[in-house]
Amino acid sequence: MVSYSQVVNGISKYIDQEIVNKLQGWQRWALGAGTGIFLSKSGENFAQLKENSIVKMLGLIDENGMVDVDIIYSELRKQADKGAIVAEIPMIGKLTLTKDDVEKLYTCIKG
Repeated sequence: MVSYSQVVNGISKYIDQEIVNKLQGWQRWALGAGTGIFLSKSGENFAQLKENSIVKMLGLIDENGMVDVDIIYSELRKQADKGAIVAEIPMIGKLTLTKDDVEKLYTCIKG
């Protein structure tokens, strides 16, 4: 279990290292700024997420706000082992994520 701030900091670190740093031109600034804005407002979203019935049922966030990233990682890794996914990011383009990205993100969150 890790704190909410550890999750946010890990996501921010992963996006900076693995995505933003590989972009050129205005897309680099746009994604960097957009990520910063999104993560700065994520406290509100986290409060809502903690109350989500599915999140509660799965036990992903405990009563102290600690996030079970180990179970999330484990299940995401199983899916990533089946193959990469491609996401279309507005103004940025296609982003391919692999099992290596799951590993890197987990490492960024766990420290």
